[in-house]
Amino acid sequence: MLKVAVYCSNPSVAGMLRRYMAELDKVHGLQCKTDYYDSRERLVWEMDTPGMYDIVIVYREWDVASILRQRAEHINLVMIAPGINKRLYDIQPCYQIYEPVNLGNFYKVICSAAGGHDRYPGMSFQFGKVRYMLNPHEIIYFENDRRKIDVVSETRRYTFYGNMSDLESRLKLMSRDFVRIQESYIVNLEYVREYSGTWVCMADGRQINISAGRRADMKSRYEEYMCDRAIHTLEDRC
Repeated sequence: MLKVAVYCSNPSVAGMLRRYMAELDKVHGLQCKTDYYDSRERLVWEMDTPGMYDIVIVYREWDVASILRQRAEHINLVMIAPGINKRLYDIQPCYQIYEPVNLGNFYKVICSAAGGHDRYPGMSFQFGKVRYMLNPHEIIYFENDRRKIDVVSETRRYTFYGNMSDLESRLKLMSRDFVRIQESYIVNLEYVREYSGTWVCMADGRQINISAGRRADMKSRYEEYMCDRAIHTLEDRC
């Protein structure tokens, strides 16, 4: 069951949101335990409890959304507002519902946020004033140059400042498909197109050497990954 918080200080809009949320299970089969707040202090206090909510919906108040993003970076945040505001960039990643609220769009956005929560934990990072949330399955590899880490996906390259060892620890909590093959590279096994034992060739054509001290771990993890993929393929055919 999805845990949802709704913050709205406008009584008439709050009533509308209650009706919309009540229909989610009936219309879309999405079961939610929803709490409603009109006090920012109480909501912010509740957010100090890890895992309290999966999705938080905020009506109009950008200050509240900004505080929530700072205190709970991994929640799926949904903002309801009249249009794009320059403060939207301060609360990324964020889903947005434009006013006047269309029932169809409301359900579409909430289901997208819920689907993202169910499918994968997001890979969150910040560069400058912009915070990003990526699906780990979209990432081909991470490349490190001193304190700068590049995130290479199928569509673009992102950058943030960080430590590769810390990043490696975070990734282990998300997926076993990420393997550190040398000090400067962590690769996603989903995108390894060729593997020789001493180097890999990734989906974007980049050939990366595997350091001697990491070859045994890479071999073990790659064999495990290929075996697991073969099992799932056989199950799909059956």
